Amino acid sequence: KTLNPVWEQEFQIRIIDIEGWLTVTVFDYDVLSADDEIGHVFIPLKEIVIASQKQSALADFQRKWYSIKRDGSDNRSGQIQLSLRVGNHA
Repeated sequence: KTLNPVWEQEFQIRIIDIEGWLTVTVFDYDVLSADDEIGHVFIPLKEIVIASQKQSALADFQRKWYSIKRDGSDNRSGQIQLSLRVGNHA
């Protein structure tokens, strides 16, 4: 158990509609019971795509801290650091 977990997970997603949102759902890990949902991070895809077209702005999306929010509330449930990158894949 730690208050500062490290996941080091890498995911690739295909962006079809830049008007949407990237939603990251964060869970804890429990050995003897079901994992509990900690909360969500919502990131506008349009901001990520636009930033990727401006090199200096893209740096703002790499290794950035995001507030984890619980459903239906503005209460924060901690933070998560994400590194986002946009690439062109055929």
